[in-house]
Amino acid sequence: QDGQKWARFETKVNSVKKGNVTVDVLNVRGDSLATVTIAPPADATLKVEGKQTKYSSLRAGDTLDLWMPENRFGFYSEAGAAKLTELPIVKDTAAQK
Repeated sequence: QDGQKWARFETKVNSVKKGNVTVDVLNVRGDSLATVTIAPPADATLKVEGKQTKYSSLRAGDTLDLWMPENRFGFYSEAGAAKLTELPIVKDTAAQK
């Protein structure tokens, strides 16, 4: 996006509680690599099946893409998003094998 490389992570929503969204970051087989809890701003939206959706409207089992730029750590709702729209990570837990 605009000359910057972004990595796309496919995720599956575990829960939405008190403004926090917990997702499993999936590998290509659909297995969980890590569980991450993010704290999006109350008015933050993302595209789900082509429609703008508030994070607070997500439900367990929903799948969504999160993006990370190559030059910094942090998740975003879309590639090319500004630093100000970073989704704060509340908790990050590696998947147990």
